[in-house]
Amino acid sequence: ELARDNDRTFENYIWTTKDLVNNNEAKNYSPTMQDLRFEAFTSMAFGASHINLYCASTPPSVLSANPDFVGGWGCIHDGGKTPELFDNAQQLVTEIKALSEVFPRYVWQEAAGFDAGGIYGATLVREAGGSFEGRIGNLSSDQDLLIGLFDEANGDGEAFMFVNSCDINDGASATITFSLTGAETVTAYVGTSAITLTPNADGLYTLTLEPGQG
Repeated sequence: ELARDNDRTFENYIWTTKDLVNNNEAKNYSPTMQDLRFEAFTSMAFGASHINLYCASTPPSVLSANPDFVGGWGCIHDGGKTPELFDNAQQLVTEIKALSEVFPRYVWQEAAGFDAGGIYGATLVREAGGSFEGRIGNLSSDQDLLIGLFDEANGDGEAFMFVNSCDINDGASATITFSLTGAETVTAYVGTSAITLTPNADGLYTLTLEPGQG
């Protein structure tokens, strides 16, 4: 809200580092595709227009200066690609870039939650604070959702960002149905594709999101 109301850029850093620090079950954990998507698209549903990778690269100078240092590996470590993490981050960047033309057209207004009975739903509804009533009708989903609500900067269009807020450790896709009153066309940007949605006989649109995807 502060960024929007004061014409400031809202940036967020997301965790793209392989963990080599913790001496427990988390050691050597590398963020999965759903981890990265969950971080990035949740940020964007709250209006973040810049996503930064922490860390995109960890330089060899860190190790040469302190051989006993045990830290995390970035997407690129010591000049080489960190297995799996680099590919996951690259895919995420590709998906965000696919939104880079349309996303800036809209101004973030608020975020809302949808409770499908998962571990986050009730909290999202309570803490996000926004309401999608009057914008989105007949909403149903088999997974909890975070919903970013946007208005077109120079026009009368609207945009929404649904984020599959399931427990990402379970990895459950979300099937979402909804209706929109007065919409001439509805385009969904999922992954790297722009898809024109067509309502069924009941006027409902349907889309599917992978875990953490928006």
